[in-house]
Amino acid sequence: MMNSLLVRFRFLAALRSGAVFALTIALLGMTPQANAAPLITLTQGSAVTTITSAIFHPDGITISIESEQAGYLSHVGAFTAHFSYLAVGTPVAIAIVGNGTLTTGNGDKIFLAASIVELGADYPRTLDGTLTITGGTGRYKGATGALVVHGIDEESLTDTITISGTIVTAGSLLGGLLR
Repeated sequence: MMNSLLVRFRFLAALRSGAVFALTIALLGMTPQANAAPLITLTQGSAVTTITSAIFHPDGITISIESEQAGYLSHVGAFTAHFSYLAVGTPVAIAIVGNGTLTTGNGDKIFLAASIVELGADYPRTLDGTLTITGGTGRYKGATGALVVHGIDEESLTDTITISGTIVTAGSLLGGLLR
């Protein structure tokens, strides 16, 4: 009887150890994107934007704009960005739409769709808009969310803007241990 209990105990212990090992291997093999809850990050910061190219179209109201940006966002860190815009002006406003890529200090990228409105008949103009997050690479692969931008467009080609919003990423398992 004692031998039978000892064999049964060893069998259950081995089974339990095997189950824990199998569960650990299964968790390690899971992809966080498919199995983890989204990670929602609130961020805020600022950036300096410099227009590097402005091409005026023959219609007299449309401008193709390229710009470079450098800034800092909480929970993202220092970044640089490049944007390509199409701007359409009226006597009291400029509507700006385009795309951009924000690159973090470690090389991860956030892809953005921009929609901005500048109001005012002359400089300085108020600037308000949204940068919709459409994806990314590295830590931001599959990211979504939106960043709100606000600033003043001065007559110079360099402006400072504030940025705040939410970045939603795939998240992580076990509190970030398996990211």
